[in-house]
Amino acid sequence: MSPANAVKDHLRDWCFGGVHDDYVSMAVVADGTYYSIPKGMAFSLPVVTKNFDYEVKKKFHVMDTEVPHKLIQDSIEEILKELDSIGYKL
Repeated sequence: MSPANAVKDHLRDWCFGGVHDDYVSMAVVADGTYYSIPKGMAFSLPVVTKNFDYEVKKKFHVMDTEVPHKLIQDSIEEILKELDSIGYKL
């Protein structure tokens, strides 16, 4: 039931917005303009959602330090290596 509950919560947030209209985390395909994530890469990002639409939060307080940027870059490098190992290019 846990996966079903997670899907329900995700759809609720996507439709009605997050609790108190705050951000939620959602996997989106990056357009190359935020957090140095390459265009075309799916990545979990902070978004504001409502009416089955979303907007990436480009200013995010956690991102004000170097640690999150390093973690994101490490994840990007790992994903790119995995994609390269199967012959896929973004």
